[in-house]
Amino acid sequence: MALSENWATLWEAIAARQPDHVAVVLGDVEMRWRDLDARAARLAAALSAHGIGAGDKVAQLMYNCPEYLESTFAAFKVRASTVNVNYRYRPPEVLDRPGEKPWTTFRVRIQMRGVATGGTPDVVVAAPA
Repeated sequence: MALSENWATLWEAIAARQPDHVAVVLGDVEMRWRDLDARAARLAAALSAHGIGAGDKVAQLMYNCPEYLESTFAAFKVRASTVNVNYRYRPPEVLDRPGEKPWTTFRVRIQMRGVATGGTPDVVVAAPA
């Protein structure tokens, strides 16, 4: 199989071929490829519904956790890219990045509660500060 567009293409193919294999392990928590793909698809739909798509950047400010991979997979599904933001940064460090363009917008904040039970992620549209 050729990687035609991005990582989502590869991860979707893995999920389709071995849906019951373990995709993520964190402590006692195991997530199967089927579940990872389904959760990422719901989050991707929420991102898309709020205008996130090809060429956009999705900033991620979180600890290492299954939701990190879910949100990365979701961003890839809508053909966006991810930007990791160090969780140790304080607000001024996130907003003032010497040598880089300033953030132009904070588009959405996503609450992952409810996704595990098949619910849709809560998406809060946030105006720039």
